[in-house]
Amino acid sequence: MPIKRFYRLQRARLAAAPIRLQPAPSRRLRVLRIFLQLLSVSALVILGGWIGWHESALVHRADFSELSARVALLDHTLASEVATRREIEQQLIMERATRETLFKELAQAQTDAASRQEALVFLESLLTSNDRSRAVRLVACEMQLLEAHQYRYRALLAQGFNSSMEFNGRLVVSVDYLRRGQRNSLVLGGDKPLPVRVRHYERVEGELTLPAEAVPQALDVRILSLDGHQVIAQCHKKIGSV
Repeated sequence: MPIKRFYRLQRARLAAAPIRLQPAPSRRLRVLRIFLQLLSVSALVILGGWIGWHESALVHRADFSELSARVALLDHTLASEVATRREIEQQLIMERATRETLFKELAQAQTDAASRQEALVFLESLLTSNDRSRAVRLVACEMQLLEAHQYRYRALLAQGFNSSMEFNGRLVVSVDYLRRGQRNSLVLGGDKPLPVRVRHYERVEGELTLPAEAVPQALDVRILSLDGHQVIAQCHKKIGSV
C-alpha cells in the first residue's frame, strides 16, 4: 500500500542520513532568548498602544474642533442678542424720554388752557353778573392729576363789578374719593384755616395727596367767613365733569 511504502522510504532516508550532534543551549542563552521574546512582545504592545493613542487623539481633536466651533457660534449668538437687547433698551429710554416730554407739554397745555378758561369765565361773569349783595362768588373749580395720587386743585373767585371792598375769609377744600369699595373724603382747611383774600378777582390753587388706590369722585370748594361760621360761596364739581 502507498502508506507502507512511504513509511519504508522515510525510514531508509533517516538511516542513510548522518547523525548530527548539537550541543544543548546554555542557561544564559535561554535567558537571552526569553528576554528577546519579552522585549519583542513589549515593543508590539507599546506600538499598539501608541497607535491607539494616536487614533484617539485624532478623534478627540476632531471633537474639540467641533466643540470650539459650537462655542464660537454660541458666543456670536450671545453677542448678537446682547447688542439687540441694548438697542431695545436705548429705544425704550428714548420712548420714555419722549413720553415724559409729551406729558410735560400736555400738563403745560392743560395749565394754559385752564388759565385761559378761567379768564374767559371771569370775563363772562363780569358781563353777566353784578350781584353786590354777595361778597364773593366761586366762578369755577377743578382738580388736575400731577403724579401718582398727587393732585392740584384750582378755584376762581370774583367780586361784583365796581366792588371796592376787599374780602377776607377762609378756604376749605374737600375731595370725595372711593377706595376699595368704601367712600371717604379728604378735607383741607377744616382744622387749620386757609386764609383767602379777594379784590375783584383772585385765583387760588394748591396740591393734595390722596391715599394709595384712591379714586377721586368729586371736588368741593367752599369760601367761609373769617370766623368760619358762614358759607359765603361754594363750588361742587364731579371729577370728569365740565
